[in-house]
Amino acid sequence: MSHPFSTKGSVTLQIGKGHLTRYEINTLSEGDVVELYHRAGESFPVEFNGNVLGKGEIVVLDNTFGVRLVSVGGEEDIVPAPLRTDDLTNVLPISVALDPVPLSIQELSGAGPATVLVFDQKYDNAFTLRALGLPIARGNIVVVEENFGIRIKEVLHRASEPGPVELSGRRLGKSEDFRPIKDYDFKRPDKFSRQHILAMQKIHALFAASLALSLPEARGLSVLSVDQGTFSEFEDSMKSKPHSFFLLKTGLPGSPPSGEKRDLDKLLIVPEKSESPVAKDQKGWLEMMKKHWEKSSSAVGHYDQFLFAFEAGGLFSKLASPEAVTELFVQPLHKGWKSAMPMSVRLEKTSGDPKEMKIVPANDMVVLVEVGVAGHPEIHGNFLYPFIALEPILPYLR
Repeated sequence: MSHPFSTKGSVTLQIGKGHLTRYEINTLSEGDVVELYHRAGESFPVEFNGNVLGKGEIVVLDNTFGVRLVSVGGEEDIVPAPLRTDDLTNVLPISVALDPVPLSIQELSGAGPATVLVFDQKYDNAFTLRALGLPIARGNIVVVEENFGIRIKEVLHRASEPGPVELSGRRLGKSEDFRPIKDYDFKRPDKFSRQHILAMQKIHALFAASLALSLPEARGLSVLSVDQGTFSEFEDSMKSKPHSFFLLKTGLPGSPPSGEKRDLDKLLIVPEKSESPVAKDQKGWLEMMKKHWEKSSSAVGHYDQFLFAFEAGGLFSKLASPEAVTELFVQPLHKGWKSAMPMSVRLEKTSGDPKEMKIVPANDMVVLVEVGVAGHPEIHGNFLYPFIALEPILPYLR
């Protein structure tokens, strides 16, 4: 008899769960939107046979979906029932998830933060809405205000008798446009909520005020914008003029590292018989991921790099020595972050080499914080925070 840990289980990522009444399920139609209990921008539960093993984010690898783990452990999302009922089948649990893949506990052994699990579901395929695990409709992922939802494209089953009219409030008809609904693109996802953006504005406003005290030429510096995009979009914006940058590292709160060495071969896990294009070049993908891990991670076991980019020849170029950068720039930045959480910041290096700026893959999402003085282009710069580096501290940014 084989060991249970070598037995294949069903691995998936839950995009969101919720409830619908039997009447709402039986009267679903094309164009309806079903709201789910999961906030956009937060990591998703990764499940093995319905049990949460960790949290992850969806990535797109060669037009198929993957899941990059961001934390180990965690609890299932709490989904309150919207109605009280005496009928066991009147209010039913619903869910939307990635199509599951077969993996064993043995195959998952050694996986941790930054590990990517490869799925076969294609980027342009519709997602399945299930009730009690049974497929009832397919559609595209949307955001309803700040929660995920699914806009129905195809109803899989029609009931001749819809049953008594009872509503959960989680299904929005085509005409219900009083709540903001927008399509969600996993290739360019909005990972930061309004709360997160406001928190980043406050942190960097305090940095700007502190910097002006240590560097009088920066008087009037303020936060011009906070935005999110892909790393390649940021790179493209830097090509018109030569730039220099400060490469910075974070020290996150929590217990010190265990000292265990990561098995870098477990940065990529591809199921047997996978039809994903990644499976055809598994070695090439793994080598690329190892390169980024070794460059952008430290013994603490997570991505901990971010950078500040500025035009060569501007004010920040005058900070010639690492000591000057640490005293006049890093210490004010540390003060800004300390206002939100016990995180330290240190300078790793200064550079003008664009190759050293590549701290994450081109399609990774990053948060850009633009600071400057209006009318003074020489006093201008952009903080670039990879989302994977910010993921562990999102609970502080509220």
